[in-house]
Amino acid sequence: MPTPEAGRVPEWTVADRLRKAREAAGMEQTQLAQVAGISRATISAAENGSRPARATMRLWALATGVPLVWIETGETHKRAAPLSQRRGSYERRLIANVLEERAADLQRSDGLWSE
Repeated sequence: MPTPEAGRVPEWTVADRLRKAREAAGMEQTQLAQVAGISRATISAAENGSRPARATMRLWALATGVPLVWIETGETHKRAAPLSQRRGSYERRLIANVLEERAADLQRSDGLWSE
């Protein structure tokens, strides 16, 4: 058996971070599709390595509460708390309202969009 390299840090791809963000938010692919307003096929493709459009990643970040920069680069900024931890913040309420309106629109139209 090969000896593991000391200090080696596994790399996470954008696809890995997208999946981790969804799972950390406690969502199935279909739930994320409804909340973010993107198709489940787009979510599946992104989690399997197809890089989504930046607008899709932005919606994903908003829906899951993780910073967009983390999804794109894997970097975190410890000074700013993740959106999901900013209790009662104006930004969180605004984003939640937008996502709720989008989900209501989807329920009324009974459809999803994809790019």
